[in-house]
Amino acid sequence: MDEKLAKAASLFNNGNRLEAKKLLAEIINSDPSNSLAWYGMALCQEDTVDKILCLQRVVSLDPNNA
Repeated sequence: MDEKLAKAASLFNNGNRLEAKKLLAEIINSDPSNSLAWYGMALCQEDTVDKILCLQRVVSLDPNNA
């Protein structure tokens, strides 16, 4: 896991979803094929439709992801 992704996970785990979401957006903008960042983004979403869209992206990038 790269440093930015680890930082986003730490922010999320400490209850700072907004900052985690911002950092994950930066990661996704620079690497749209990062399935871990997309999964993290799904966890940060409050809207169910947004969660589903992020998770669909995860599965499209990594079809074996459970």
